Amino acid sequence: MKPYFSIIIPTLNEERYLPKLLEDLLNQTEKNFEVIVVDGKSTDKTIDVCKHFMKNIPSKIIISNKRNVANFPKDHICFFWMQIPESVIILFIN
Repeated sequence: MKPYFSIIIPTLNEERYLPKLLEDLLNQTEKNFEVIVVDGKSTDKTIDVCKHFMKNIPSKIIISNKRNVANFPKDHICFFWMQIPESVIILFIN
């Protein structure tokens, strides 16, 4: 079954803040969603944090070949990321 909505999170060295966000998503009552983390070549443990939560949240990790993906022009981000989700509704958390 396809997820009803996708949450797209651009990251760059977010190991300190990402666990709180993913924990909150894990505790949501609505469970029919996926999380897509698009990482801009983090040098900390951001990817490890994501992998830890992947056991409990349907998710994908995409490693961008560009650094600092959160600051890309929004039209570029929308075009690129809109090709990835499988859901009907797409939410960007930036």
